[in-house]
Amino acid sequence: MKDGSSSAADVSAYLVDENPIPVSIITGFLGSGKTTLLSRILDSDAFSNTAVIVNELGEMGLDHLLLEVADEQLALLSNGCLCCQLRNDLVDTMRTLLDRATRSEIPEFERLVIETTGIADPVPIIQTLMTDPLRFSRFRLAGLTTVIDGVLGAQALDNFSVSVKQAGLADCLIVSKMDLAEDYRSLQKRIRNINSTAPILCSSNGVIDPTLLPGFGEEKSVHSAKTMDLDRKPAHGDGIFEVSRAFEGRIEYSAFESWVSQLHDRYRGNLLRMKGIIHFEGQELPSVVQAVQHIRYPLENLPFQRDAKTSRLVLIGQEMSRHELISALEELAQLANR
Repeated sequence: MKDGSSSAADVSAYLVDENPIPVSIITGFLGSGKTTLLSRILDSDAFSNTAVIVNELGEMGLDHLLLEVADEQLALLSNGCLCCQLRNDLVDTMRTLLDRATRSEIPEFERLVIETTGIADPVPIIQTLMTDPLRFSRFRLAGLTTVIDGVLGAQALDNFSVSVKQAGLADCLIVSKMDLAEDYRSLQKRIRNINSTAPILCSSNGVIDPTLLPGFGEEKSVHSAKTMDLDRKPAHGDGIFEVSRAFEGRIEYSAFESWVSQLHDRYRGNLLRMKGIIHFEGQELPSVVQAVQHIRYPLENLPFQRDAKTSRLVLIGQEMSRHELISALEELAQLANR
């Protein structure tokens, strides 16, 4: 697989070169506290230049914040944030926000938040953000935050597969209603059995430090050294599991591409997600790699990882062989050592 044909240009062609608007997805099962969390965040003047897309009309948690309706589709929140109801196509809604900002019909915004419904599978939204040309030129996926009910979260995880999927794909997990939770340790263990790498934050009444969430902090990517802790026990739960591997050395980009293609051909939709930090040959900086099922996200350089030498990769699978994924990661590590 290492034929000497790859170069730095091979990698650079897939890098994000501009300064796109970060897009944060907030999901969580019904009643988990997504809207309360988002409302608290938007109360801060520091995040007033935020556009918000919700895909359920008239959610109670946002209605009381609406002071002025700009038109049928767009509403202005009390602190200047924009709330847009997702009635048709996500990309059309994003384009509408950009066009109106360009024409100075609405204030320019620095970030975009998409709040899903409680029963939403986040995969289609992530795939849309990864594939549409508008996203390539103007937006970047900052990460997925999943809110889990501190009181009823375990029950939702036990009874609803979509709740497990929301937790398993998260880059950041928030346990809400901590002021009411009675068995946090048990819930935390349950969450860790599903997602072993995402940080778990706690919140009461939606109060949290927003800078810890993907797309709200200063770091360009959520896959920092802190969130890519691969020493934890691999996850498992309801057919969704996670395997991870850290390895030294650089890998040729063409060899990595071939490895990924073989992985997707073999497992197709059962390979839910890939995320990690990889050091490629010919590149001074490491790159963030992300994929949801067969959809690949453009690479991003990590300037704050300049001195690091360790590559890290996480694979999230469903109803497939854990042992085979572990073997695949071992094959990748061997490629880096050639």
